[in-house]
Amino acid sequence: MSIIASDKELYDIVPKCLNTKQPMFAVTKFGELIPCCWLDTSTNREDPSYKKLLAVSKLSDYESIDELILTEEWLEFNDYIRDGKSPFYGCLRNCKKGVQIKKEIYLASAGSVTAKKEY
Repeated sequence: MSIIASDKELYDIVPKCLNTKQPMFAVTKFGELIPCCWLDTSTNREDPSYKKLLAVSKLSDYESIDELILTEEWLEFNDYIRDGKSPFYGCLRNCKKGVQIKKEIYLASAGSVTAKKEY
């Protein structure tokens, strides 16, 4: 069973979770593994496609994370992401080409910049 409704629009994205700019997974307060922390919103939780992914994402239902991400729904999501597509609006909002969500600048005690990160 596909996580994507046949009439669902797929969004073109540049997945930050695949380019090491941010962590690949997150865990919700409900104990669900999700693809990215940016997807943990009430708006996304109402999306029918996202609900299908969440339905198979409860960590306590599996022996390992590997077992969870090898479910049909997670494999399908992975295929979409690797093709630069996503069925979830949260992915579009945060991973649309040219979108910068967060910028961090680390300063030394003397005020000099020690590191910069962009997500």
